[in-house]
Amino acid sequence: MKLVTIAVKGIYGRPGSLLPASMARLTPDAAASLAQVEAEIERLGGCFRLSDAYRSSAMQSRAHDDYIKGRKHAYSPPAGSSMHEAGRAIDLDLAALIHPPSVPKGSQTLNELKVRAIFEAHGWTFIAPAGNPHSVDVKESWHIEFRGPFQETYDSVFKRANVHSKAYHSMAAAAIADLANDNWEGGLDGDDDEQDEGRSSLAQESELEDGEVVKKTNSEAPGAVPMEVHGQDARAPSEAWYFLQGESPC
Repeated sequence: MKLVTIAVKGIYGRPGSLLPASMARLTPDAAASLAQVEAEIERLGGCFRLSDAYRSSAMQSRAHDDYIKGRKHAYSPPAGSSMHEAGRAIDLDLAALIHPPSVPKGSQTLNELKVRAIFEAHGWTFIAPAGNPHSVDVKESWHIEFRGPFQETYDSVFKRANVHSKAYHSMAAAAIADLANDNWEGGLDGDDDEQDEGRSSLAQESELEDGEVVKKTNSEAPGAVPMEVHGQDARAPSEAWYFLQGESPC
């Protein structure tokens, strides 16, 4: 199966900017479902934006290395075991939907259970129970997966082994292999230098310094507000950086 490009708001750059192209990819079934979820949430007045979707194996490896070396707190599995690599996972800016201080100007605060119900009705799976979107732990309330046919892999392995981690790894590996069969990653991702250059640009725009976000307002951008990290990775665009809300629109 091949990936398709999605056009959805991201949390990087100025408010209203689209998710960077290197991440803005999903499998066709996930992309179609996400568009329906986005439309439904926006009809309710919610601010729908993502911090992450697709990750190449190189991006996943860097995220895992950052976790191992303590540069980020939220868990990232090794390359080859994340549904992000299969184009079947997103990281949602959950705080901008349900946490009043973080909801952008002009947007409505939604009930978290309502948001979850909308996603689940369209085939998405949350890996964590409802909870504080700012909490840093392996539960990752912002991480959502469109498992599709690979849910059967998870269920089958779990039935035999009764170990969630083994079932999850088998599911992710099967989904990634399905994508790799089309040689999609090598054909679209470009080389790592191009990806690193893009990540560096994002870091510079966000005033990132060695794993920390400098709380600094860009005077050249009218209406710009400082940024801080809420339970996510500050070094790489594979985890969430949130605008401090106030006058900032979605």
